[in-house]
Amino acid sequence: MPDDDRTEKMLVMAVDDDWLNRELLEGLLTVGGWRPLLVAASVEAEAIAVRDQPAVILLDVRMPELDGYALCAALRANPATRATPIILMSAGAVTAESRQQAQVVGAQAIIERPSDADTLTACIRQAINPHEVT
Repeated sequence: MPDDDRTEKMLVMAVDDDWLNRELLEGLLTVGGWRPLLVAASVEAEAIAVRDQPAVILLDVRMPELDGYALCAALRANPATRATPIILMSAGAVTAESRQQAQVVGAQAIIERPSDADTLTACIRQAINPHEVT
């Protein structure tokens, strides 16, 4: 559980088409002290992000219809979500090419899918405040 009460009030949106991944993320975010907002359909995610204004958005890289890179680019193009930190999550290894692609579309980071709340919380905190030492 984070030491900082500010995280308990922060909404974190997680977009993943796989229900098991969403369940895992919900648990990790909850344990980490965040309020999870889970979205299954990438094509609906932009409208939900505009409406709910999450503190951070987590995007699965591989999704049908609109992958994480394309969704990140769309969120960056929208004035309502342009400044929202975005973290891409990959089920596979993160490569130099995937890091470069994430940077091109405006993501703060691309990470391998986290499996523990501490790792996820540290990544979210870094995205919210890049100058904070974790």
